[in-house]
Amino acid sequence: MTGNTGIKWYHSEQLKVVAAASMLIDHIGAVLIENTVLYENVNWTIAAVICRLIGRIAFPLFCFLLVEGFIHTSNIKKYIARIGLFTLISEVPFDLALFGRITLYRQNVFFTLFIGLLMLLAVQAVEQKMASLIYKGIIQGLIVVLACGLSFFLLTDYSYMGILLIAVLYFLRNDTKKKCIAGGILFLYELTSVFAFVMIYRYTGKKGESKIPKQAFYWFYPLHLLVLWGIRYTVCGY
Repeated sequence: MTGNTGIKWYHSEQLKVVAAASMLIDHIGAVLIENTVLYENVNWTIAAVICRLIGRIAFPLFCFLLVEGFIHTSNIKKYIARIGLFTLISEVPFDLALFGRITLYRQNVFFTLFIGLLMLLAVQAVEQKMASLIYKGIIQGLIVVLACGLSFFLLTDYSYMGILLIAVLYFLRNDTKKKCIAGGILFLYELTSVFAFVMIYRYTGKKGESKIPKQAFYWFYPLHLLVLWGIRYTVCGY
């Protein structure tokens, strides 16, 4: 691998915790401040902005961990099934927390990750079966475009930008420096996401030890949304 010089600090379990924590803070701002009367107060508005800025760290880390999971999983079918299952499980909690009702207006972030995962599977198949670099590049490019289009059509969280980030992290997987620079440029519109790419750059390439069950990170997304919605519903009635 190239571009991997420097001291490494973070293993994947630490990145998962950081991603989950920053996502929780982000959703506290979105669900409990922006969607309540608190947002009318300037101090709470500032607090919501701070929460949202911290939350921008989460998504690039989730995309990176998705790509790492895809590359290193021993059972791709189970991995796809797991992401697909939580795509469905998370939709109602997402709708209730963000919109107070079940709606097709937007789809939860697992939809983006699931589409991205299917895209990686197709891209890898082309990579393994086609010899011509030109045709391989054209077909892989079309796969990415189709995945972007599907994400845009379904109104998934982060839409086609999320798909593009997953593609960048995969295609540049062997050059840490290039993928962090490319990802940072792609998500330049979310300035604080730069901290995610700093952590990715300092990734050790190891899983690390954790006492937290693997499934807990998947369940955390729908459950924390339900809890936040429950708090808002108890206090505000919606």
